[in-house]
Amino acid sequence: MRSMRRCNTVVLGGSGVAGTGIVGSLLEAGTHVDVIDLQPPTHSHPNLGFIEADLREPAVVGRVAEYEQVVVAFGLLARGLGQRPRAAYEFNLNTTLSVVEAARRGHCRRFVFLSSAMVYDRGRASGPLAEEAAVVGRCGYTHSKLAVEHALRCAVEADMAPTLVLRPFTIFGPGPLRGDAGHLVGRWLELVRAGEALTVHGDGTQTVDLVPSSVLGDTCARFFTQDDAPALQVLNGTCGRPTTIRALAQQFCRHFPGATVRTIAAPPTATPSAQVWGDGSALEAFLGAPLPEPSIAVDTFLAGQ
Repeated sequence: MRSMRRCNTVVLGGSGVAGTGIVGSLLEAGTHVDVIDLQPPTHSHPNLGFIEADLREPAVVGRVAEYEQVVVAFGLLARGLGQRPRAAYEFNLNTTLSVVEAARRGHCRRFVFLSSAMVYDRGRASGPLAEEAAVVGRCGYTHSKLAVEHALRCAVEADMAPTLVLRPFTIFGPGPLRGDAGHLVGRWLELVRAGEALTVHGDGTQTVDLVPSSVLGDTCARFFTQDDAPALQVLNGTCGRPTTIRALAQQFCRHFPGATVRTIAAPPTATPSAQVWGDGSALEAFLGAPLPEPSIAVDTFLAGQ
């Protein structure tokens, strides 16, 4: 098993929700981590460095070449990007591709890209989605994620270091969970704190795949110590189990006694995509350990809020 060098790992966007979980797991694994972000990380640790910088600046991207282990955890989330197509292009696509090229030309020995489970073609799917399921770009966000995935496939065929593409489902955990950024758990926390009702459509049997951000971190830590890693791996960021919206609302009501739930009619455009989740078998085999039970993980998280 490879050992992680003490001072040569960077998490770009390490102060976001996904980045916070990744940084936490890497610190627990004993490595030094540098975070490059505009906001400071929530962690405080002697092995954690912080570089306040805008990743859109070429000089900042150039620093990526210095690191042997690179995690791309930044990106504008899907919500709102329909009105900001230029942002989707410049940040999610152009900046990420610049980072890929800097890593390829630099000292990188392991590269991780956080894509998204939104790339799956959910309109034609039901049940668990394996990594081989069909993908489709439906908006600027998913087009940009798929474009980077395709670019990485080309890069590893050239001379890119072993690369891991993670496709997270519905992430939650410590860090800036914000409803306006598209975080479901964050949005519901905002509602209950404001005394507003949680909304359930129809019978609430629509499902989400709730994933603690630590799962992403554990996956990165495992990848960085993996012997003979293949050129490219694609893994779901999942717990491999669905949670219904109704069950999630019940959990919120248990933890927040004043929380209320309103039920409204399901939208007439509902599709089978309302009942999909990630197949976790490949991730579980990769980690060599069972994936967390989402209901327990959510309870633990909500108890700390």
